Amino acid sequence: MESNKIAPRKEPTGMLAYIIAAREIRTTEVSRKLLLLYYASNVGRQGSFFKSLLDISLDTGLSESTVQRINKDWQGKGLLAWEKGSVTRSLANTYRLDLSKLQKAVESSRKAFEGAEQRSRRKAADRAK
Repeated sequence: MESNKIAPRKEPTGMLAYIIAAREIRTTEVSRKLLLLYYASNVGRQGSFFKSLLDISLDTGLSESTVQRINKDWQGKGLLAWEKGSVTRSLANTYRLDLSKLQKAVESSRKAFEGAEQRSRRKAADRAK
């Protein structure tokens, strides 16, 4: 006799969990979204990856200064940490995304985005009157 029980839904892990969180975060700058998705698509199971600043810039099309500015902001929020690379590793930095903080940022960014969206819709409605 077959059971009609539905198996409990497994939470995504590894790279997939990072990509899902990055995809769901709302940003006001396309460069932030692009960089976050790029990082999420490069992480291993523990959220780390190795890239040089030059490689990140070339891969994303963002200037090195833009990448550095966004990285510092995310570092301040605890979303991203890194260790400077060495000559023996071709100057690649070791980056680590914090999945739990990234997932928390999804909800707060969604609320902020929805509030801004509502204000924009009200302004558009007022202009249409």
